[in-house]
Amino acid sequence: MTEIIGTINIYSSLQLDELAHILSQEICGGIIFGGKEESIREEVPAVYTKAEFLGIRLVLFGVAGDYGLSAEQWDENVAAKTADDLVDISGYLAYRVNKINGLKAW
Repeated sequence: MTEIIGTINIYSSLQLDELAHILSQEICGGIIFGGKEESIREEVPAVYTKAEFLGIRLVLFGVAGDYGLSAEQWDENVAAKTADDLVDISGYLAYRVNKINGLKAW
């Protein structure tokens, strides 16, 4: 089974909720981020898209100036069996984020 993955770094001076709102509007078609109270990343604050698209949720985590954005398949039955089953969309995520004024992704 093919698994879609991707992780990028984002530089932004915005607060987590502000950045999540911009990403929601600019790259997620209005799908909102939520779940901050769930502490899905123990070491840093994090939010995730409240709806899936193609079985993927985006997770935004970190603090102002040092964020990460990852694409994660939350369906446990879709784990890749080999490296050939992985589709890495990191480059595309960075491309889309870099099109947003004031954000820098790599």
